[in-house]
Amino acid sequence: MTQQTVHFIYDPCKQPDADFAADLIAVLGQAPAHSAQNIVTIGGDGTLLHALHHAQGKRVLGLVPPGSNSRGFWTNRNIDNPAALCTVLTAARSYPIKPLQVDITFADGTTTMRQAYNDVSIRPVAQAASAGLKASYNLPAEDISIQSALLNLRVEFAKAVLGPHRIMGGGLVFATPLGSTAMNKSYGGPSADIRNEVIVMTGIGISEPPGGFNSVVNRDDTRFTIEVLSREKRPVIISFDSFGLIANAAGSPVSSIKIHAAQSGAVNLVLTDDPGTRAYSSMAP
Repeated sequence: MTQQTVHFIYDPCKQPDADFAADLIAVLGQAPAHSAQNIVTIGGDGTLLHALHHAQGKRVLGLVPPGSNSRGFWTNRNIDNPAALCTVLTAARSYPIKPLQVDITFADGTTTMRQAYNDVSIRPVAQAASAGLKASYNLPAEDISIQSALLNLRVEFAKAVLGPHRIMGGGLVFATPLGSTAMNKSYGGPSADIRNEVIVMTGIGISEPPGGFNSVVNRDDTRFTIEVLSREKRPVIISFDSFGLIANAAGSPVSSIKIHAAQSGAVNLVLTDDPGTRAYSSMAP
């Protein structure tokens, strides 16, 4: 039916997804992930996001199974049989999706790197309240400490450097155009067409600078450096596409983070309609 090879990704514990996958595999086969030309996910945006991390250089198509009530922003609907899927794989356009690279340094000087196709966030993390704090405020034994994040932000443009500027509050979100409809949007950030090469930065409950600041849509060659201040008192968690880090294996907390567009890891997202409409999908009934 098609000369294109396909590897299907789905959650076998979700019966509608598994049944639909079985119907498609029965006709199209299940090519090995490493050699398949196309990765097809069955489910919602979470399944699609998982697949992006294992699909460098490939075409990726997200499908919502027939009858599903999923509101996935980047998955496709009305593809309910193998012939329809083959038509889409042959005719539909694909759009390059570049991840963000996150370089993390811990207090002991060790480093690690992660990538995020959706977003990267820096947020406060709860920790046990110290004995002195419990005594000062007469806290019950089970109460914990949750402090605002205290950060220094430095922004590097092609021909200028801004900061470092001190920021206090609930944290920061850095989103790709793909991820602009997710956490970024929930904190008031703008949605972006995935054809735009941008990085959206949005603050979360910012108290310093007073009054906070508006979200900023940056060119994707912009680089961000975030230093964590008072990290023993105000530790943070770095999240990247639903996973995160608080400390390294030795227990050393996050000290600084550098975020920029990655130079590798791009995938090609297949959509059946104009991607610009997805940025407005929250207006749909």
